[in-house]
Amino acid sequence: MREDPYSLVAVIVQAAVGFCTLVVALAALYVARGTRRTEQESFLIAIRGEWEELRPRWNRTLMYVNGAESYYHEVPPHERLDHADRINRFVGSGKDFNTESWEWVRDQRATVSSTARFLAYASDALLSGRWTLREAYALFGPDVARQYDTILWMSHRLSAGDVNFANPGGGEDWKRSIDQLPEFNFHDSQDSLVVIAFLLRAEQCRRGDTYAWFVSKLATDLTNTWDIPVRNALFRASRARGRLLPRPSLALALHRARHPWKRSGYQFERDAKGMREVDPSHFRRWYESKGANLVRINKISRKAEF
Repeated sequence: MREDPYSLVAVIVQAAVGFCTLVVALAALYVARGTRRTEQESFLIAIRGEWEELRPRWNRTLMYVNGAESYYHEVPPHERLDHADRINRFVGSGKDFNTESWEWVRDQRATVSSTARFLAYASDALLSGRWTLREAYALFGPDVARQYDTILWMSHRLSAGDVNFANPGGGEDWKRSIDQLPEFNFHDSQDSLVVIAFLLRAEQCRRGDTYAWFVSKLATDLTNTWDIPVRNALFRASRARGRLLPRPSLALALHRARHPWKRSGYQFERDAKGMREVDPSHFRRWYESKGANLVRINKISRKAEF
């Protein structure tokens, strides 16, 4: 029985159409991926420029909470002197507190508010997938990550009395005053700030850009005091951006911070200083007994003595 030539042609045409459709789909996917990458690169360039412009305000915020003589901010000397003088006048003013001083406090509030909004914007982009945690850390770096207590204070989830700030000056009166600077009812922004504070700190610990006892402290915070608050903040902020669940990479970063032995960044043998102050259970490997874990940590810590 002879085959119908027309049916054979139809099969060939269908195969050709299917192949062309596949090629077009792959080309569209390639173009879309290239467009997304271009948009991401444009976003990274834009946010880096915005951060460089905002950095002086970030440094002034650090000065407000840590004092004019703090090591961790880069405020010019004349601004530091003026700040210390104004605090003394602010605290000792009593009923003679003048309009000029109130304007100074308003300026401080504006500085803290604009810095908090930018960090909340950066967190929003992280939660939405516009950039990755590694890219965020590459921009902010360990200098910002180690100030996560300050970011938590900016979120209004911690008061100045709860945070061990260096020496803001002015005593308890000033601490109570600076607690009025962060916004108190921007709840989604507060969640975003909590999320980025702990994510940056988690990435810092994963990379080994800090001491071992800070890694241990973060693990303690995320398994005790801040466990539920951080989980809730991450889920609420993700749902507010149309996601049923948080991005897996962000949840994984926090999970690794809770369990430092799962880290992939570095080995503590590089810097044994302070290993005596850590909780050995935080660095217990899955195959180790408690005794073997303790022996290994003690062996590492002894290296600091030589």
